[in-house]
Amino acid sequence: MTPDKTENRDYNLPQENSTDWHIPLNENWEKIDADVQAALDMAQQALDAATGTETEEPTTGGTGFSWDQTHVDTSWLTEADSNDNLNVETVTSLDLTGPGSITEAVENGGDQPTVVVFEVGGVIDIGGGPYWRIQNPNTYIAGQTAPYPGISMIRGGPRVQALNVIVEHVGFYCGDDVNDPYKAGAITMDEPGNTLFNHCTAAWAPDTNIRVPQGGGPGAFINGINAEALNNSSHPEAPHGYAFNARFEGSWDLLGNLWSQNWKRNPRGPHDEINLVFANNYVWNWGRRLYHGSKDGGPEFDWISCVAEAGPDTVIEQGDRGGLFDNRTVDCFFDDVTFPSGMDREDANTTYVDAPQNLPSGLSLSDLKSASELESFLSPMVGPRPAHRAPHEQRMINDFVNRSGRIIDDHTDVGGYPDYDSNTRSLSLPTTDVLNWVQQYTDEVEQGS
Repeated sequence: MTPDKTENRDYNLPQENSTDWHIPLNENWEKIDADVQAALDMAQQALDAATGTETEEPTTGGTGFSWDQTHVDTSWLTEADSNDNLNVETVTSLDLTGPGSITEAVENGGDQPTVVVFEVGGVIDIGGGPYWRIQNPNTYIAGQTAPYPGISMIRGGPRVQALNVIVEHVGFYCGDDVNDPYKAGAITMDEPGNTLFNHCTAAWAPDTNIRVPQGGGPGAFINGINAEALNNSSHPEAPHGYAFNARFEGSWDLLGNLWSQNWKRNPRGPHDEINLVFANNYVWNWGRRLYHGSKDGGPEFDWISCVAEAGPDTVIEQGDRGGLFDNRTVDCFFDDVTFPSGMDREDANTTYVDAPQNLPSGLSLSDLKSASELESFLSPMVGPRPAHRAPHEQRMINDFVNRSGRIIDDHTDVGGYPDYDSNTRSLSLPTTDVLNWVQQYTDEVEQGS
């Protein structure tokens, strides 16, 4: 008689002369699948042990550039997490202040390392302040934990006035309904610095989308969208649709961003104690003065693997304003940058150097995409929640991909403030390993997993 099981793995064997010989074979597949998975798991465990990776470290990355590729020191957060000393505060309301609000969550953290998470998604109205001030140090605002449509803030913007602040996956739509348009930015970063914005949108500022009015640093804006600064707005010096302005001193990392339809200052660093790292950025349809500096002193500027593409609002100026650097003082490492043929690279006050001047220690030239790869790299990746974008961010990406849209004067030119329906979900908050818990939400909104 033929054995009914195999000797090694106990699989079924069909019997001689059986008319149902296929049944035991079909029953084997589930056991084979389980055995193969068990073998793969054992092999992975052996590999981890051999390479010393069996101890899992806190995960702090998603798509695009990572925290450790900037000058910003995030060890205050990762070390607190490793020591199970990370406070978690939950936002349950879309009110700016009061019980369950984002302001209460930040303030409840005191100066303890704190992660702010969200059980609500929708729009938070700053009220025209024009600032929502973040004054508590050691704060990580994890917007990716919110349910769709995520978190958008309107009628003003955050002003970071504390050490060690990280903000991820939030859209900031300043707008013109603010009580001081002269100082209104979508994002404002002040001293003492060490501030990081990742996968955020900065838009619709009457003054400048990203403002650094008092120096400080280091700071970084990475994997984001800087778009549609309001040009002929209520600002007393309009037209004033500016993208980025860092004053006085500090190191600023601008990595992997879409800069779309801002009038000027894409970017600006007017003082000689400023270091700008401008890498893997795509600037589309600016107005005048791609870069805007100062004649009296300029930054160290690493401009690497970027594209500047003229659009319907772009004016290529001639004479002493016709160059890439607006005839302003700058020391520049310039490599793999695509720009319009009508612009002159040889400005009189530009000093070109042979190597990067201020790359962060965690970033190398080999980490960067080439200029020719940039559009396909950035389009699916930048901004909040790229796996399932809120409508305004999706419109901005569509305008870039389709080369549509224009520089705007008012937020109503593109449909007005976000007015998304609110949404809620409960979170099961961890007591340990908080950053790896947050990572599941990062993967969800960045990769759709």
